[in-house]
Amino acid sequence: MSFEQQIKNVEIIVNKNPRTYLKWENTEIGRDRFECYERINLQGTIVYVNAHNKSMSVTKGNPFFNILEDLFQKV
Repeated sequence: MSFEQQIKNVEIIVNKNPRTYLKWENTEIGRDRFECYERINLQGTIVYVNAHNKSMSVTKGNPFFNILEDLFQKV
């Protein structure tokens, strides 16, 4: 059976929500020169996802989350 025969109800979904990123430049030698995290609001739950490594996310409870959220609120 071909792939097309195995699927149904195909849709195209266009997400028109703007994406929000927190981006900075590192001044310390040995770190990545630029860093960027996407700030995602999932029904009131904030998650930061590393834009360069999508498998790395930071959620509430992680100490780095508080740093990212403070930076976001200050800018």
